[in-house]
Amino acid sequence: MDQLERVQRCATNLAIGLHNMPYEERLKIMDLLSLIYCRYRGDMIEVYKYLNGFYSLHSDSILKKAPPSTLRGHRYKLLKRQSSTHLRLYFVSF
Repeated sequence: MDQLERVQRCATNLAIGLHNMPYEERLKIMDLLSLIYCRYRGDMIEVYKYLNGFYSLHSDSILKKAPPSTLRGHRYKLLKRQSSTHLRLYFVSF
């Protein structure tokens, strides 16, 4: 992911008149999104699809919903899996 972000940094730096601006400003001027933002957005879209039945798989086997007693305001709260490492804690496999 860092290599792709580096390529985007270099590509935005090649634009005429933008080479001395910070990366975030170049993205705003060129109307681009950072690759990390796009990745998180894509993950959230996939979670939405699983929760709303767009896939034929049963979503409860992959993403477990919280019981109704722990919900505050909406029914889409997910249970966080117990994990001893950060790698497994934040990893979602579909």
